[in-house]
Amino acid sequence: MILLILIICVLISIIGIIKGFLRGLLSIVLIGAIAGIAWHFYQHRDQNPVENIQQIIQNKTQETQAPASQTDYYVDRLTDETESTTDEFGNPLGSAQFGAKFVVGSPDELGRPTFAHILVSDAQEPGQNGLKRAGKINTNPAGWRNYKLKNNWANDRTHMVGYQFSGVNDYYDNLVTATRYLNRGVEGNGTDENNPDGMLYYEQRLDSWLSTHPNYRLDYYVKPLYEGNGLILKQMYMQWVGVDENGNTIPIEIGGHSQATNGDTRYVLLTNQSPSYNIDYQTGQVTLK
Repeated sequence: MILLILIICVLISIIGIIKGFLRGLLSIVLIGAIAGIAWHFYQHRDQNPVENIQQIIQNKTQETQAPASQTDYYVDRLTDETESTTDEFGNPLGSAQFGAKFVVGSPDELGRPTFAHILVSDAQEPGQNGLKRAGKINTNPAGWRNYKLKNNWANDRTHMVGYQFSGVNDYYDNLVTATRYLNRGVEGNGTDENNPDGMLYYEQRLDSWLSTHPNYRLDYYVKPLYEGNGLILKQMYMQWVGVDENGNTIPIEIGGHSQATNGDTRYVLLTNQSPSYNIDYQTGQVTLK
């Protein structure tokens, strides 16, 4: 039956071609469309034709929809009932002693940090409570090794949740080995808080949001992503959302490479890289490009 319909359509199109070039051109297009549909139905002749058409439409719709609404690394926000991580003596870590909720995951079987998550207000930050950060991090993170290339050190000992939020400096479980470019947006000395490829870009803007919303809190989650058994992270996942006095979530729009996921939550996925360097994520070796 389908083959008969196809033959009739071809004959009609040939007549159209004889009557005029323009009509013939349109007919050729029609032949292609009808032939494609007929072939699809022939290949799926055991299925309901209506279901075939619905499936075609559904597939095309899925192809055109942007998949930016969710991410595989999304986690729910912390609550007032969340128990914060404590140090080896059972004391709250950093900002948790001032009422913040701060949870740090245990290292995996390779000794690599897994995540850090904080729910904090401006008044609970270390700087608002007289805590001053030591100038240097003295704890070496997993896979730590540095490389001096063209008189610049390539790597930093990098906090997952930054000190301005957490108030912890030398805590192993909150530290990773990352390039200076990922950590602070530059390859050499100094910082660039306007570089959206660096964590500092997002940290500074989230900190500014907290300072201008003293009655709200920031829920902020950071997760390092590794390649195989490599000790050096390949990417850093950062996720955040605001929380008002009633516990309702609020989107925090800070630009850069950030995207929406799961309602009001925003996230960014940054690569541990540097414009002038090649990085072997298995060995941690850094070389010039």
